[in-house]
Amino acid sequence: MEPALFTQAATLIAKAADSDGGFHPPSITEFFPPVVLFEGTPFALSRINLIQILATLAIIVIFVLGTRRMKLVPGRFQSVVEFGLDFVRNGIAHDLLGRKDGNRFLPILTTIFFMVLFMNLTGIIPFLNIAGTSIIAVPLAWPSSRMRRSSTPA
Repeated sequence: MEPALFTQAATLIAKAADSDGGFHPPSITEFFPPVVLFEGTPFALSRINLIQILATLAIIVIFVLGTRRMKLVPGRFQSVVEFGLDFVRNGIAHDLLGRKDGNRFLPILTTIFFMVLFMNLTGIIPFLNIAGTSIIAVPLAWPSSRMRRSSTPA
C-alpha cells in the first residue's frame, strides 16, 4: 500500500513541476519586501513590519486586559491569560529547565513563546496571510538582542 501511495505522490509532484505552476525557489527580493509606509525615510515599513506591529499590539492588549482587574476567582478572560502563562511556566520552563533555572529564564521564554505564537497566527488570518516571522530579520534579531543584553557587565 505504501509504495503505491509513494508512486502517486511522486507522479503528482512531477506533473506539477512540469507545468507553469511548478516550484519556484524564493528569490532575494522576497527577503526584502517592498515598502508600504514612509518610503525613503529611516522609518520605512513593509507589510510584514506592519503585521509584526499588529501582532505585538494584540499581545499587549490581551495581557493588559487580562491582568487589569485580577480577582482571586478569575473570570473567563483572566483564566485564558493565566492558562497561557501557566503553560509556559509549568509546561515549558519548569519541566525542561527545573524550578531554579526555569524561574530564571521565564521572562525570555514567555516573551519568545507568545511572540512566535502571535506572529505565526497572523499567517492564517484572512487579509493578513503572512507570518510576522517570515523575514530573516526576526530569527536573527532575537538571539542577537539577547546576546547584547547578556554580554553587558552586571
